[in-house]
Amino acid sequence: MRKKMVGAAFLAAVLLGTGCAGASGETYLFDAIQKQTETRAELPDGGRVILLTHSMPESSAAHRVAEKFKTLLEERSGGHFRVDIFPDDTLGYVTDNDAALINGSIEMRIGAGGTLSVMTMLWAPTLSRLSLPEIADLLQEGEIRRIMERECEEKGTKLLAAFPPQYRVATSNVKVQSFEDFSRLTMRIFSSNATEGPYWQSLGAKTAVYDIHQVFAALQQGLVNSQENTLPIIVSSGIHRQQRYLLKTNHKIYFDCMLMGKEFYDLLDADEQALLNEVAAETADYAAEMDEAERKRCERTLEAAGVESLELSEELREQMREAAGPVVEAALRSQYGDDKMDRILSVLTP
Repeated sequence: MRKKMVGAAFLAAVLLGTGCAGASGETYLFDAIQKQTETRAELPDGGRVILLTHSMPESSAAHRVAEKFKTLLEERSGGHFRVDIFPDDTLGYVTDNDAALINGSIEMRIGAGGTLSVMTMLWAPTLSRLSLPEIADLLQEGEIRRIMERECEEKGTKLLAAFPPQYRVATSNVKVQSFEDFSRLTMRIFSSNATEGPYWQSLGAKTAVYDIHQVFAALQQGLVNSQENTLPIIVSSGIHRQQRYLLKTNHKIYFDCMLMGKEFYDLLDADEQALLNEVAAETADYAAEMDEAERKRCERTLEAAGVESLELSEELREQMREAAGPVVEAALRSQYGDDKMDRILSVLTP
């Protein structure tokens, strides 16, 4: 008998009503409601129901990727697996919180990974001179992939796939062509954590923290004159309508992970696990195709909006790495320790 889990309707109602945190500041909601469980009905033939959540709207490429996974798995399993997709955080904001997977509230999510190796790999373009294809290869196989999988299992999750990375870039109303131009930026950042602010400040920019839903207004009102994100987020949020330049800083990457609760995964037999892994790998390939199509679509949208695309010289990118690389590395070391960082950096900068 599978572990008792939170009913979807109850979970959605609680999450939408209260948000991610419980009554006390240190209590996460998914931890707080663990005891309020009910048994979810199994399929008539003893099949498996998978609740799959992600943070993007139904119109997004991420949702189409989730639908691809659903179609492949349901067809290949002959209906033994049923995948119910909940987009746009409708089961609660769990993008950076694996508690829902660990306690069995949901079976799967597509979104950011929250381990040391993932957080370090996000900064790979600043910590190393590796190209995007080289970084993508490290996420798929080799020592970095093994570290990621091991860290996930230690947390209680199973890494089924790491989707292809895409660069984070900047937009601005300042034409950045030299290192000194960064001092003219007031950069919107999404977090005041130990890496985001110090990175831009090491380049000479001022920083201000705004939620993604506040960025458009902050730019419109002149509270900031620049921001950084992936191209799809820049376009889908309308940010480009308030910006004159696309700065191809390529200073950081973003990639989604496909994660499953390890306890649920371990309940599956060998054939079920093999099918899941096979479909997850094919879904990652499909995600790569979607990313390329999205990139081209976004670039056309920016061009049509009159946003000028600026390629930064390799000399300027090197200046950025020299100024910000040590700052980012020091921040990550203070968070995660020297031993773990040394192991990852030995792969990034052999």
